[in-house]
Amino acid sequence: MRTYVFTTPVAIVALDEEGKLVSKTLFRDAEEAADRIRRMRAGEIPRELLDLAESVSSMGYSPIVVESPGLARSLSAKGFEVEVDSGSDRLRILRSKLPEVLVSEGLVAGLEELREASREVSSIIVRTSIRESLEGRERHLIHAVQTLQDVDRMINTVSLRVREWYGTHFPELGKIVQKHETYLRLVKEVGHRSAYTEERLIEMGIPKKKARKIVKMASKSVGAEMTGEDIEMVRKLADEALNLYALRRSVERYISTLAKEVAPNTSTLIGPMVTSKLIAAAGGLGKLAKLPASTIQVLGAEKALFRALRTGAKPPKHGIIFQLPMIHKAPRKLRGRIARTVAGKIAIAARMDYFSGRFMGEELSRDLRRRVEEIRRYG
Repeated sequence: MRTYVFTTPVAIVALDEEGKLVSKTLFRDAEEAADRIRRMRAGEIPRELLDLAESVSSMGYSPIVVESPGLARSLSAKGFEVEVDSGSDRLRILRSKLPEVLVSEGLVAGLEELREASREVSSIIVRTSIRESLEGRERHLIHAVQTLQDVDRMINTVSLRVREWYGTHFPELGKIVQKHETYLRLVKEVGHRSAYTEERLIEMGIPKKKARKIVKMASKSVGAEMTGEDIEMVRKLADEALNLYALRRSVERYISTLAKEVAPNTSTLIGPMVTSKLIAAAGGLGKLAKLPASTIQVLGAEKALFRALRTGAKPPKHGIIFQLPMIHKAPRKLRGRIARTVAGKIAIAARMDYFSGRFMGEELSRDLRRRVEEIRRYG
């Protein structure tokens, strides 16, 4: 039977699927609680959690369910059967019962004491996190990568809204123009479907053949009419989405510059964007440099990895590094071998960036290209 592990301001607790307390390990004070919670969020296993895991396992509870993929990876390495659950209905229900369980089991005197403990621990965590976030340029890199991910989500959301809205007026355009940014430019700069002309579209950089097709479809569109006010509102929305694209390019340039500064060897080897994503996924250059190549290889594919461990399916061969053309353009049967080779070189480059500061990026890159070519040639 599963047991769900939660961290609270006063203890680490394990609940069964009915919400009953199975086991607990108490913290001495708020400082200890904040330290343990931060370490667990980073994927580390403090003594208290290890004691709890051993306790529930000895009682026959398995698997242990946690919310953090990093923590699950660490527990799995200790020999425990682990599942990751970051938002199921069952998890939300059990989390909502935590205050009641803590009070009924006498871990806190009442809800006010729990709230006070929570405020104190949160305050310590925030102060420590802020202090650490200012240490090292890689922290800025991580924030920039997370910002880029947020911008991508916003672009996708707004673009889909423009497509859905404008699609009521000119539904055929969505099938002809797949690229969001091009679609948004057409909506913003042309507007009403009656304004589409071949000359205007060609001036905007649309290929002649596609421009002719758009004009033809606009002339016989089955879409509904839109008033000038309606069109203007959709054009404004499209303009906001295009501004997000401009912001995205600006953030990408910043990330590229910063990644080359933070990790010059790794950036030269695999490019600044993939480098920055690996650093963000690992939690910093120092943590990336200490990871084995086998972990770097699947970094970013934690969900697939634990699904494989749970179901017995084939584990993933690559994570973030799949974005590299030398991997995703390779024959499928060779991708695993190439991914292992790439991950090995990344491990070397990251360690050089973090520990030595010596630049050997060009040499590492030449070695990698030569080795990948050998794999592709001889299989």
